[in-house]
Amino acid sequence: MKKYIKILAPILLGFFFIYLTIKITTPEERVLIWSYIKSAKIEFVIAAMMFGAFADVIRGLRWRFLAKAVGHSSNPLVSIASVFMCYSSNLIITRSGEILRATVLSGYNNIPLGKTFGTIAAERVIDMMISFIILVLVWILPVSYTHLTLPTILLV
Repeated sequence: MKKYIKILAPILLGFFFIYLTIKITTPEERVLIWSYIKSAKIEFVIAAMMFGAFADVIRGLRWRFLAKAVGHSSNPLVSIASVFMCYSSNLIITRSGEILRATVLSGYNNIPLGKTFGTIAAERVIDMMISFIILVLVWILPVSYTHLTLPTILLV
């Protein structure tokens, strides 16, 4: 029974949010939203989803290296799934994902909770350093888009 609840609860929650969205929008807004969805280029949507999922898989695998550095091993599937659960949790309760991720990693891999929080904090520091490097590169490498007009940018 508990297994079925774990499967059905997220599905029912999804249907609840779809119902809520339909309930609070006017018919004109729903037509506008649907026209935006239909006008989206599916290949770009799929590519964005693939890159996002790939980034989450890499993040889960990267955490395994941090766990190994503190003397623990982790199941790759649990590490990757914890990242996806982290993002899903953040959609409902803001900033709850890291706590959930640490407890999942600790519970399934028998790693002390303090060490999982420490490795997740170290991972965030690494993320900030990479973001800073990208920011510096954007400042240093000049790229001019002045020759593009707005319709040209939208068609790219």
